[in-house]
Amino acid sequence: MPRKLDPKIVEVLKAYGFGPDACWDCHGVWVVYHRVLEQIAAQAGITFDPPVIIEADGANGIATICVTGHLKEQTVWSIGEASPNNNKNAYCWAMAEKRAKDRVVLKLIGLHGDVYSEEEADDFKGDKPKGGGQRFGGPLTITDLKKGMRAFAGDLAACEDYDSVVALVNNSKELLDQCIRDLPDWWYGKDDAEGAQRTIEKRKAELASKADELNVLGAA
Repeated sequence: MPRKLDPKIVEVLKAYGFGPDACWDCHGVWVVYHRVLEQIAAQAGITFDPPVIIEADGANGIATICVTGHLKEQTVWSIGEASPNNNKNAYCWAMAEKRAKDRVVLKLIGLHGDVYSEEEADDFKGDKPKGGGQRFGGPLTITDLKKGMRAFAGDLAACEDYDSVVALVNNSKELLDQCIRDLPDWWYGKDDAEGAQRTIEKRKAELASKADELNVLGAA
């Protein structure tokens, strides 16, 4: 029988419009999706100061930063680190940023120590439940499919690095496949309207460029 989610976690997730499927039990540790924390941060109005670089060795895949976040009267900070010892992602600066920000968000919403971000360890991602936490199962009605694609667009805009886009697309495969099949104009675009396919590729390019800039900064 699956372990029951702590009521404290349920309450906080519910306050931001998320259900229990926003996280999963990874061998006794509750893990939450990175994109969920991004959306919670946006909803709550959390702001971040520019990061303080502690260690910069981009050539060897090592990046350590300190991030400070604010929520109303609260101010907290946390460290984000990425190195070949704890990260298989090629973009060490992007990973360090995600880890630091996710830890800050969890502190500010009162779940630090109760839940961990999926970005904390590769093992967490490897143990994700099948379906990747999609908001909708399929097949969907056209109305729900449109709602799902609008939600996907919001998640896409909230992605902060290239790998997050790739993960989002992979986790939303059923939704996107049905969009291609049942709403081709939404996927390919129509007339002057840009479709989801082109929007995804543009977002990937934007974030890949951002990662390159961060790597150059780290190597400087």
